[in-house]
Amino acid sequence: MDKLQQTLLELEQTKEELRQSRDEILQLRHSLDEDVTEKRQVKQALRESEKRFLDVTNALNDALILIDNNLKVLLLNDAAINLYSVTDKNYIGKKCHQVFFGCEQVCAGCPTLEVMRTGKTVVTKRHLPKGKSLNRHNSPVRDFDGNVVGCAVIAADITEHEEAYRKITTF
Repeated sequence: MDKLQQTLLELEQTKEELRQSRDEILQLRHSLDEDVTEKRQVKQALRESEKRFLDVTNALNDALILIDNNLKVLLLNDAAINLYSVTDKNYIGKKCHQVFFGCEQVCAGCPTLEVMRTGKTVVTKRHLPKGKSLNRHNSPVRDFDGNVVGCAVIAADITEHEEAYRKITTF
């Protein structure tokens, strides 16, 4: 075999290797395109799910508050923002007593701490400085292993009910 034939053979081998490499690259690109499309679809589904969740929580007349085990606010629905007159738009991650009552110390008899300690729902009545009365249910939020990782608070404004009750009982 002369040198020219040897070179032609090597070129044919190189050509075949390049063709295989090109095919592998095309397969990888196709896989990548599928992955990107799938990630876009997952992100879109997540956005839609989050919007549905917020729509439902904001449709509630009662306040919905989610607090983690460090007493940091994770979620407030619109009713909670209005009921507690929350003006700080950066409330996420701040301590609940700072957000709701403007104090640096944990509230005396904090029902959220009791929920964290006992793992049981605590029902309390709270009077806000502006004369509002609230009936609050503080319930444990658990992880998949059953550990208490937070507290969900449902707070209902019962001011009108209490005023009506006072009027009835004062006759």
